[in-house]
Amino acid sequence: MHYLLFLDVDGVLNSMSFYHSVESITENPVDPEAVKRVAKLIKLTEQLKPSGNSNSQERGGVSRNTVNVILTSSWRVGWNKDPKLQDTAGRMLDNTCAMYGVRLYDKTGVSQIGDRPVEVLEYLRKYPYRVNGFVILDDANFFWEKYRLSEWWVQTSFKQDGFQESMIEPALSMLANPPWWLKLFNIGKKKHT
Repeated sequence: MHYLLFLDVDGVLNSMSFYHSVESITENPVDPEAVKRVAKLIKLTEQLKPSGNSNSQERGGVSRNTVNVILTSSWRVGWNKDPKLQDTAGRMLDNTCAMYGVRLYDKTGVSQIGDRPVEVLEYLRKYPYRVNGFVILDDANFFWEKYRLSEWWVQTSFKQDGFQESMIEPALSMLANPPWWLKLFNIGKKKHT
């Protein structure tokens, strides 16, 4: 099984409460505790077991699922799959995430109108493998409802700790219960191995 986690940074991996706890936000732009919570979500998703009822989720099983983290944040401009092409901020983000168990896999493109839901949908459409589920972690409402994505959006808070422990279970449920139309995006795509 293959899952995608669309990740914003500001308001998800950092917050005002975190910034008030550090001396320099330039040296500490990402909250390790928020990254650890995302890592926990990834680990639980790797253990999701498919079931006959798409409205239920089970954990356990022998095989591990693949979970790829896709940057949607404005931070994606300085991040690249090739570390040699990353700027200082992109490298810092990549290293901090990796240090706590979150591997950044890819990033969405930038739409001409700067519409994040369009970028997510375009990524899902062009992604070469079948996707069994996805979730969007973002503090901002980019009119997710307009694009029928609000049911797979976890709204975090820049004012309150970003991605919180209480958000892990709802996010896991979203990953386990994909939209019906995702099957249309998967037509003709190969299974991820």
